[in-house]
Amino acid sequence: MARRLLAHAGVIIWALAGTAVMIALAFVALAWAQHPPEDGGGDDVALVVEIRRLRTEAHDYPACQQPAERFLAQHPAADLLRQAAEYEQAASYYAERNWDAARPLFEALVAEYAEQPLDTGSEWFLVDDARCMIGVIKQYSNDPAGATEAYEQLLAEYPASNRAAYALLPLGGIY
Repeated sequence: MARRLLAHAGVIIWALAGTAVMIALAFVALAWAQHPPEDGGGDDVALVVEIRRLRTEAHDYPACQQPAERFLAQHPAADLLRQAAEYEQAASYYAERNWDAARPLFEALVAEYAEQPLDTGSEWFLVDDARCMIGVIKQYSNDPAGATEAYEQLLAEYPASNRAAYALLPLGGIY
């Protein structure tokens, strides 16, 4: 009986978490529609939100990659919206376990945006996430020295990042 209750509680928690993510994305889209980022209007925000949805909810990675590539080709200016599209493209390859495609995209995102004057407190600031994903890919690719370097860079550059705690765990296992 207790196991059934725990299983039901897990399903309820999972459903609530998914609902919370959708509500957060709706608020981001609404905020951006009212105050769009530079070089990105409401339609661009909706497209990036849809690209994220294709990756995170539908798990349709090719369908995520194609509009991301088109969006990036049409939006050359570096801003939070372009950064989000770049991240979604790289993360979709990561989700497919295509490390050879994902890692250079994450590395390019870090190189392009690490010095940009973006709002590092925004939930859409993803340079720290990309830095962490580089470490994860290097760890999965049996490159402990490269993973250690990536995690240490993350901790040095973004100590308040939500990914900092994640980076500490594998560092303990690598050493």
